Amino acid sequence: CELANYLSIRLRNLWRVEGGEMDSLEVSSDIKSLELERNINKGSFGEVYESKWFGLATATKIIDASWNDMFIKEVGILASTSHQNLIKYYYAVKSNANENGETSKINNSRENVYLVMELMQTSLSNILEAKRAMPYYFLIDVIYQIARGMYLKSENVLLNVIDDGKSDNGFHYAIVKLIVFGCSKINVGTLRYRAPEILKSTMEVTKMCAFEADVYSFTMTCSKILSGEDPFDGIDTKKELLKKIEKGKRPKLPSNCDDLNELIEECWTLNPSRRPSFGDICKRLITLKKKILGGN
Repeated sequence: CELANYLSIRLRNLWRVEGGEMDSLEVSSDIKSLELERNINKGSFGEVYESKWFGLATATKIIDASWNDMFIKEVGILASTSHQNLIKYYYAVKSNANENGETSKINNSRENVYLVMELMQTSLSNILEAKRAMPYYFLIDVIYQIARGMYLKSENVLLNVIDDGKSDNGFHYAIVKLIVFGCSKINVGTLRYRAPEILKSTMEVTKMCAFEADVYSFTMTCSKILSGEDPFDGIDTKKELLKKIEKGKRPKLPSNCDDLNELIEECWTLNPSRRPSFGDICKRLITLKKKILGGN
């Protein structure tokens, strides 16, 4: 009832806005509707908790208010996007933790900003770390859904795994959703996933090559899905990584995935202009899915 009342107020406000569009960056100061539960992740820009918002199972990311500009960017990206492979945004609130009875979960008196979104079962990273065997058709479909969402880093790929009860390994189908956090964009994030042109570029070049660089980083995630190993593991400096890439070194791929390997090798070519677009990648992955499901 409380959720219905909140949505009703939001809907009434919508009709008062000229042009029929609400401000997607609306940030509330009412935290009473939000209940934090266990901590499920901690990163550079904040912590993520399982939570309930008006009783709805959610995930809540908490960021120190000193990161307010990044928070506003993050809310703006999530609130303005709607896609079956992107995480759903519900609510944003700014509040002092101690003033609102949240001391059992957050032990500081600083102002925090809270981003409430859809809760998923697990992350791709967690599944890969568990070293569980997954059927090839399952992996192809995960890769395809990542390509549709066009985001790249395995920690930010979330899954609901559907088990039909018939599969020996428990993997039948997955619903994949990607976190589009502005403050964790892959090509300014994890070093070993960055495209070579990003490693040696200025900010202007980075913006010009954004899509091509994302294609390269996408294939780094593909290599981890297929091999279970981090790309370029053990290489920790930009100079060393760039030297390896320019000499043609790439992560190892399984020998029994010829069609997929061919696509991946095109995506991580040194020349950005020769990499396929995500539209082309999706078309080729659909064809590959049909071949696998058809028994070829």
